[in-house]
Formats: sequence, C-alpha cells, structure tokens
Amino acid sequence: ERLANEYPYRKQLDFGYLDELDEDAIAELMILLQQATRDGISLFGKNSKLQIDWTLTNKRAAEWAREYVYDLIKDIDKKTQIILQDAITQFVETPGMTLGDVMDMLPYDEERAQRIAITETTRAYSKATQLASEDLKKEFPDVKVVTVWTTNNDDLVCDLCAPLDGAEVADGETFYDPEPPYQDGFPPRHVNCRCW
Repeated sequence: ERLANEYPYRKQLDFGYLDELDEDAIAELMILLQQATRDGISLFGKNSKLQIDWTLTNKRAAEWAREYVYDLIKDIDKKTQIILQDAITQFVETPGMTLGDVMDMLPYDEERAQRIAITETTRAYSKATQLASEDLKKEFPDVKVVTVWTTNNDDLVCDLCAPLDGAEVADGETFYDPEPPYQDGFPPRHVNCRCW
C-alpha cells in the first residue's frame, strides 16, 4: 500500500522508472511481487517486458536434492541415500505429488518417514531459495536482496519458529545463530520444520 501511494504504478509498468527508486522501495516491491505470485495473482500480461521464471526455485530445489548426500540423517546407507535423493527430487519435480507419496517411497516406519519427508523437503526448498537469492544478487548487484521467513501460521508452528514469521534478513545474514552441522540459520530449524 505504501508503494502504491508513493509510486504511481499502473497496469503497464515502465521498468526504467525502477532506477529512480531507493533500495528499500525495490526490496519492498520484490516482496510484494513474490507475495502476489504466491497468492495466484497474475501481475504481468503477455506483452510485459519483464520475464520471470517462477519455476526457477523448483529447478534449483531439484538440482540441490539430486546432489545433496543427506548426511544429516542418522543411520542411512548408500542405498537409502539414493532412495532419499530420488524421493525428494521427484517431490519437487512432480506436480501433485504429496508428502505421503514421499513417505511411501522411504524404507522407514510411518513416523520416521514423515519426519524425514517434512524436514528434507523443507531443506530442499530453503536451499533453492538461498541459491536463487544469490543468483538474483549476481544479476542485480545494486538491488538490496532480502529473505523473509514464513511459517504456516497454524497451531503446529513451534515456539522457536513462531517469532521468526515475517522476519527479514539481508543478503549474507541468517535468521538465527545456527548450530552446525544441523542448522544453517535458515529453515529447517528443527526436525519437522515446515517453514520457508
């Protein structure tokens, strides 16, 4: 709303106008664009000059899931590692695939399969978002890139993650002091973390 009042955008944006905005206004605009897309609002018509590949995060998540060795999961062998890589990659690449489908692919009881499915899909998307943020920063070095922590905002959100909902960090910062190797300052903060 602040941007709408301060900068008179119309249906057809003149993207040269972005040069006149300060870093905070551009960062706010980027957050608004991400939120609008997440809500299913089509902001750009076919004739728009701005071309955004909204599947980039999914591609990065799939690439990351294929390469990740799942070394943070206790007591897995090479065969199980390959199964995990395949399951998480398929989840990211296959529209309509559910966490239940991932759980069915894992050679564990329901409780452990659920913990791994939730935690590792969260990790894959979080890593992909971090990589996409790095790409954005390289492509637009003068633009302030911020990352926003989002919870599911429901009764299952834990006391560790709830205060982080809506928190923003700039490029190079983390949301909390991590405890390596299990945490990196981004989601997942714990086993069964569903944040992004």
